[in-house]
Amino acid sequence: MNQRQTNNVSMYDSVVTNLNQNATIYSSNAPFSTVVTNYKNAVTGLSSLQTGQINHSQGITVTKEQAKTNLIKLTIDHATAGRAYAAVAGNAALKQNLKVTASDLNKLQDAQLAPACQDIYNMVSPIIGSLSGYGVTAATLLSFQGAIGTFMPLVGQPKNARSTAKAFTIAIAQQIHNIQTILEEQLDLLMRQYKITNQTFHDAYMLDRKIGGKHKRTTVTIKGIITNAQNQPVKKAHVKLLSTTRKTKITKADGKYEFGRMHPGSFTIQVIAKGYATQTKTVTQSTPGNVTINISLVAGTNTGGGTTTNNTTVSGQ
Repeated sequence: MNQRQTNNVSMYDSVVTNLNQNATIYSSNAPFSTVVTNYKNAVTGLSSLQTGQINHSQGITVTKEQAKTNLIKLTIDHATAGRAYAAVAGNAALKQNLKVTASDLNKLQDAQLAPACQDIYNMVSPIIGSLSGYGVTAATLLSFQGAIGTFMPLVGQPKNARSTAKAFTIAIAQQIHNIQTILEEQLDLLMRQYKITNQTFHDAYMLDRKIGGKHKRTTVTIKGIITNAQNQPVKKAHVKLLSTTRKTKITKADGKYEFGRMHPGSFTIQVIAKGYATQTKTVTQSTPGNVTINISLVAGTNTGGGTTTNNTTVSGQ
């Protein structure tokens, strides 16, 4: 797979993890659950295609290389023994014909290697009974012939494997297209309902949808809505992040605020609004991600009418 596809797969896996962790939120939502099941099945199918591509592009090649290494070793063992015997026996022709090195054999095309090794076998076979003192026997000769028989059927298979791997590559591209379609035309749209009913789930999902390998998020964003006892947005509330003097937001008519690009840790938010008691809330976010902190104010004086303090620990959102 190319880098873009690899980044997509990383994102798909992150979305699956998110959906698994938050299954209780949508389990009673039949349409949503059905799409989630279809999505996870599609991701599982993609994983199977990846495995098939790897096995067909690498497995046969590895097996052939192992068989080739073993065949060349046995060929050299028998050729060397035969040459030593020929030298003692004064058989110059046999000595010359058995003159071969591992480098010579490795330089041959795969289709040429088995016949060349078979020639060595044919020259050594008639004298094998005289070679036990030179390190080879009838038993090793049998292994030699077996190595030739093992290697020959493998010649040409890596090419076939590459053709099969190409088919897997095409199938992977199509499966990625299918998954993208499920995400963009179904799951993303269905997720919008949780922007209101469970914004933390929604925001975490949208974060995972943007993961792309090396650009994975490393910061924290805290956001929310300031409301009154009637659940109405509070305008012109001063929302301060007390961990830094630079972080102050003033809400508009929608009551929303947001602090972004912070490192994971503890954060204390203070809300001051005219006609309401000052309120503070401390949150701990141990991992990168979004944290939604909605604060409801109670009536009181704008600065001295009392302070409400809450502590919250959040992780893995």
